[in-house]
Amino acid sequence: MCSFSECALRMSRLSARLIGQVPRPTDSKAMKVAKLFREPPLAKKKETYDWYPDHNTYTALTGTLRFLGLYRDEHQDFKDEQKLLKKLREKGKPKEGEGKRAAKKGILLVPQEGEFLPQWQREESAFIAFPYVGGMSSNEMKVIWWNTIISWLKSIPVKLRLVC
Repeated sequence: MCSFSECALRMSRLSARLIGQVPRPTDSKAMKVAKLFREPPLAKKKETYDWYPDHNTYTALTGTLRFLGLYRDEHQDFKDEQKLLKKLREKGKPKEGEGKRAAKKGILLVPQEGEFLPQWQREESAFIAFPYVGGMSSNEMKVIWWNTIISWLKSIPVKLRLVC
């Protein structure tokens, strides 16, 4: 019986590696390990990463169907009803700057000059922010509000003004 040369042994090991076989004869325990390494990892198997349904997609779809009136979510209906009842009883969270602490101090949150203003408060916006003046009658407030509206209308370029 002739023995293989060094080069032939290397070539046989390399070809065994390339086609996924063990390069040397091994026992059954080592073959089990080799078989495990040949399989794809558990995390890449579809039955592992698709174990749970895609809740985000289903929630978005049912929300859209509910908006269109094709699906009825009784739990969401109940939550909406409770929120509405709280709002009617004025038991919801206060807006920022309208809570107990601000009411005690008599503070109204108005950004100072140079601070960041939200879109609806910027000069180029079409919304008007009326000044808050405490302790005035409603007629005095109306006069102040009308003056604010008139000054705002004067600040708009002529071609953007609406003709009433």
